Parts: sequence; structure tokens; C-alpha cells
Amino acid sequence: MADAADSPVAFVIAVECFECGKDAVHAETVAPGALPVGFGSWSQSDRDVFIRNRSPQRWRFIYEGVEAGNGHGDDIKESEAALLAHAFTVPLTYPRVHTAGLDDDAGFCPTCAVPYCFDHWNSPGRADGTCPRGHWRSLDPHWSPG
Repeated sequence: MADAADSPVAFVIAVECFECGKDAVHAETVAPGALPVGFGSWSQSDRDVFIRNRSPQRWRFIYEGVEAGNGHGDDIKESEAALLAHAFTVPLTYPRVHTAGLDDDAGFCPTCAVPYCFDHWNSPGRADGTCPRGHWRSLDPHWSPG
């Protein structure tokens, strides 16, 4: 990953659930001109969509979170790629991941400071949930209680 928030580094990471070890989140930055990890195994339709919607001079962020993701990704600025590389530096910590500004904090419970998968967020309504220790959080940026 990156040592400082000013140097972008392409990365791919699966954030594992603290409870079951299942992949909870997939995060990936793709450098300008490069292709995502696993691109060759994508369907032809998905590859076409990616190529058609990507600016090859820009960094790209692909994210599949606990509640939602951004599909084939979004073009981002180099400074955003640097921030994400720093946020996802291993070992992952809640305070550092939180700096990425993701709505679901990559599955991390702010109180437990560990990540959980969708199943362990006990999220029957798919908009909010409680972690296995009973801490509540919204998992959807467009939803609020009441």
C-alpha cells in the first residue's frame, strides 16, 4: 500500500469479517492505463462496460462494501487514490480506514474497531445493523432512522 497519504499505489484488498473470516469488503485502486485484478475473468459485457466508462488517464476505485458498492468503479483523482492507499494500508485499523470516507467504513464497527461481513451486521432491513456485540450503525448513506 502506501506509507503516506501523498503517494498513490495501486492495490487490491479483501477485508475479512472478524467473526467468520469471509470476505466482507473488496477495495481496489487501478492505476492509469492499467486494468483491474481479475479483469480477464470478467464477462465480455462487464469488460466492455468498464472500458467504455473509464478514462484511461485517471485512477479508478472499485468498491464492494457491506451494503453496496460502485459496480465497475469510479474514476478518481490521484490525491484520492493516495488517500485510499493510505487508508487501506495493512494492518488495517479502524481509524485509518475511516479516513477513506466510505459510508460503511469498510465493514468496521467504530466501537469494536474490527470489520464484519453483511451477515454479521445483523441487518434485516439492509439499511442499518448491529454488530455481534450489539453496536448499531447505518450501513446505507441514504437512510436514517425515523
